[in-house]
Amino acid sequence: MRGPFLVRLLALGVVVVIPFRVLGTGFLPPDDALRHAAKVVSGKAWPEILVLRSDVSVDPHPGWHALLGWVHRSTGGEAHSLVLAAVVVLFIAVHAPPLLLLRRPEAWLMAWGGFCVLDPMGLLRFMLGRPFLVSIAALLTLCLLWRRLKEPRLPLGAAFTCTVAVAVAAWTHPSWYLFALFPFAMLLVGEARAALRLSACLAGGVALAALLSGQPAAYLYESARHPFLVVGRMDAGTLVNELRPNGTPPFVVLGLFGLLAFRALRGRFRDGAWRDPVLVLAAAGWVLGYVSLRFWSDWGLPAALVWAARELEEWLEEMPPAAPWRRLGATAALGAAVLLASSSDVMGRWSVRLDRTYAPLLEPEVAEWLPGPGGILYSPDVILFHQLFYHRPDAPWRYMVGFEPGLMPPEDLAVYRDFMKRGTIDALAPWIARMRPADRLVLLGPPASPAGTALEWKHLGGALWAGRLPSRPSTEGR
Repeated sequence: MRGPFLVRLLALGVVVVIPFRVLGTGFLPPDDALRHAAKVVSGKAWPEILVLRSDVSVDPHPGWHALLGWVHRSTGGEAHSLVLAAVVVLFIAVHAPPLLLLRRPEAWLMAWGGFCVLDPMGLLRFMLGRPFLVSIAALLTLCLLWRRLKEPRLPLGAAFTCTVAVAVAAWTHPSWYLFALFPFAMLLVGEARAALRLSACLAGGVALAALLSGQPAAYLYESARHPFLVVGRMDAGTLVNELRPNGTPPFVVLGLFGLLAFRALRGRFRDGAWRDPVLVLAAAGWVLGYVSLRFWSDWGLPAALVWAARELEEWLEEMPPAAPWRRLGATAALGAAVLLASSSDVMGRWSVRLDRTYAPLLEPEVAEWLPGPGGILYSPDVILFHQLFYHRPDAPWRYMVGFEPGLMPPEDLAVYRDFMKRGTIDALAPWIARMRPADRLVLLGPPASPAGTALEWKHLGGALWAGRLPSRPSTEGR
């Protein structure tokens, strides 16, 4: 018994070390992890931070902000510490279900290592420290436990675990409705009993999350409406990368075909492996990825990794038993390879330093070119919001564009969409016409002052420009 325990412990150790090695390179998530941490530190509600639609009344991530808030109050950690903690904890949370639930945890290391080789840039998404990773961890749990739900007698432990996993995911991340993809995949392969039981677990988990939000009806309504506001009628070119159609090379999919071929070579292709709902979910995620990348990255890919790990686990158990020390040594070698494949700076994935672009905004001499108390910072740059809010969570102004442009007032969303299509300052004329003395317009543009506007401009450094209403000439002595 000591050998299997040490193998599992070693695999967990590898997973724990990976995020620390990545963060040791200086990597920091560029977007949502920053604003989640900054919101908690600011102590403000979103309407105090952003200019929002009048019918937005619920925090879309109540659970995540509650957890981060607890950490902030307990440790006194500021935004930077909260971001680092989120990256480490969420990366481990994704890997914990397969490493704890698989009989052969080294099979998960093999599947993960294959993913790192076939799609090295895909690993970046797992290091973003964002609450969608809680949903991925919950999905992995469902994919690993669904077989127990088809037993004649309902396994209460598995049902309880699935319900709690969905509840935590729905409480921290608003995409709970997408969990319905998995029971639908079960129905497609004829697993009606398991699909019905899992649907009950999903319903119970979502209901519990809604109650925990404190505004059950509003939370369910606004989170269900969320994708329609975010995507709406926007063209693919105006969406953030993760909502655009999937352009990932199909190497992971080819790897799944390779595992199916390997099963055939072992004479086990007719065992019904292709009728596994987890594999069906992976295939559906790839196909739906041509609508939005997130169907693949957040649903299809995690399912594919679980299916691959199960296949590798079966292969390992077909082999003659190895001595405990040999198995431990093989896992150590595998873990070292996975650690290197995950933490090396392949294709510069850990060298991204967007904060340098926006660093001039933090210089003391540009303070007068940022909004005054009660002002609004107009900028069509979503990353600028994340970077500046992260460094200035206590700033006395609001942002016109935040983490989800679809949550902006309709008339301002129209301005944003027009700018994203045309890319000219003329598209921002409605904002400029509305600006007050305390407001500012900040643009990331070419090294020449924006022309054709009634604003006074200041080059802040790099490609950053700030505009404000012209100062009124003094009338003293007249």
